[in-house]
Amino acid sequence: MDISRPLLNQARCHGDARNVQFEEADASAYPFKPEYDLIISRFGVMFFEDPKAAFAIIRKAAAKGGRLAFICWRPSKDNEWTTLPMNAAKPHLPEQSVPEPHAPGPFAFADAARLKDILTGAGFGDVKIEKLDGVMDLGPSATHAGFQMTNLGPVSRALRDESDETRAKVLKAVSEAFAQFQKPGQNVTPGIACWLVSAKA
Repeated sequence: MDISRPLLNQARCHGDARNVQFEEADASAYPFKPEYDLIISRFGVMFFEDPKAAFAIIRKAAAKGGRLAFICWRPSKDNEWTTLPMNAAKPHLPEQSVPEPHAPGPFAFADAARLKDILTGAGFGDVKIEKLDGVMDLGPSATHAGFQMTNLGPVSRALRDESDETRAKVLKAVSEAFAQFQKPGQNVTPGIACWLVSAKA
């Protein structure tokens, strides 16, 4: 389930998955029935306008004893994939406003205590929030990584209204910053810091 038709179309093109349905809908407002043993999300639940209300609706999808499992980002400062390109881009950008920490977005659930309150308030129990560290594969070269990180994430948003000249400068700076991760024959892999979250209905 997703609100993005292009993402759903992309998902439909992958492999020969059986017993899978793809639904274009908003999980925060869907008339679920209590029929699912497992509800999962990978980096998709941090964008709800009203997360407690959204999880209360999602809770209705769980059969008795059903489980919720998802992954989301820990604070931005702990994630090399976002701090490194933003630090490289800053000298070429106007001063950026500090984002509201709980606003819908990638890092809305960075605060584990707040996240637990949201889930318990929505009717989930046995909430577990564990650290998960790893790396993000940004492709075979620093240039490829720079292109990706200037076209999605915080740097992309900062570049939204900037000129082509500024974009070129930022792309160069970000690519050079990612060069430290470039090793012969290996992809560029900066560190990631996540929460692995589970709960029961």
